[in-house]
Amino acid sequence: MKILLTTSPGLEDFVETEIKEHNIKITSIEKKPFNTKGLILITTDSGLNLISKKLLKLRSIYFILELLHIFKISDTNPLNDIRSNFYDIDFKKLEKARSFRVTTSRTGLHSFISRDVQIEAGSVIVQRYGLNVELKNPEIIVRANIYDKLCVAGFQINREDLSNRNKAFTMKTSLKGSIAYAMIKLACITNTRQVNILDPFCGTGTILLEAAFSHPNAVIYGSDAFEKPYQVAIKNIENKKLRTRVHIQQCDAAELTKHFERNFFCTIISNLPFGAQLSKKADLRILYARFLKESYEILEPGACMVILILKKHILFELLKTSKKFSIEREINIKMGPLKPSIFKIRKA
Repeated sequence: MKILLTTSPGLEDFVETEIKEHNIKITSIEKKPFNTKGLILITTDSGLNLISKKLLKLRSIYFILELLHIFKISDTNPLNDIRSNFYDIDFKKLEKARSFRVTTSRTGLHSFISRDVQIEAGSVIVQRYGLNVELKNPEIIVRANIYDKLCVAGFQINREDLSNRNKAFTMKTSLKGSIAYAMIKLACITNTRQVNILDPFCGTGTILLEAAFSHPNAVIYGSDAFEKPYQVAIKNIENKKLRTRVHIQQCDAAELTKHFERNFFCTIISNLPFGAQLSKKADLRILYARFLKESYEILEPGACMVILILKKHILFELLKTSKKFSIEREINIKMGPLKPSIFKIRKA
């Protein structure tokens, strides 16, 4: 059996490591199959129900797809290729289903759009199985993903994006949980003693929630200067009944020493503002400089910081000038059209 896992491009290694940590029995694993970042293809001899239960516990992935068929599409008549191949695929689960929908992810340049694929594949399924198309709440989700000149067909195992499982309340700018998980893993936080973790740009609380899940002995602190995400974060924390372990306040990340003791945190993990949520007059360089200066004071000696940043040239300039932190690792990822980087830096 072949199963396709999806994640953010750049996080494939974290998925592989998490599969090993969970002792999930697989016979092979391929990162970036179909020459596409953000995908992991695994094969297994385990039954679908058993392997699915284990995969659904992973924090680094978004969707799980049971693969049924992979075929090439031509430049001359790609939609006809999709239609003819969908007549030949054995969609056994659909025999007892009442409704379905087709969902498509597409990478590459094509003469068609994703909706065209969904219409062609969906019409074949309606003809073959007589099912109703239900876009909002289908019984079964059929995937027809296009990766350049390949079409990958199968069933989507999980209905909702797994990266949102911790949050009942979100905003458009909310960080995906799988990215937060990768950042927390990169920090290499010890579980042998109680530690203090801070996210000073906590937004709606994604990193706070993932840190609380990953490190039950840690005390988590969060702050944000903006009222709306701060209030959403409180709701998310209360929804998970974590108020005794996760402490949050509204304050400026440029004034951390006014709110926290020096040498208090074992690590800081944060998604730095990209600039979209700041005023036009705001200077990211000044904000980042103050944040780094304040972080240096409240971190333990030799502690590390893991940050997600879009404009990394600013970080390079500031680190070169201050010499208070050194870069240990850089991971380039992709979030929709944006290409930020995760940095692990250590206090000198």
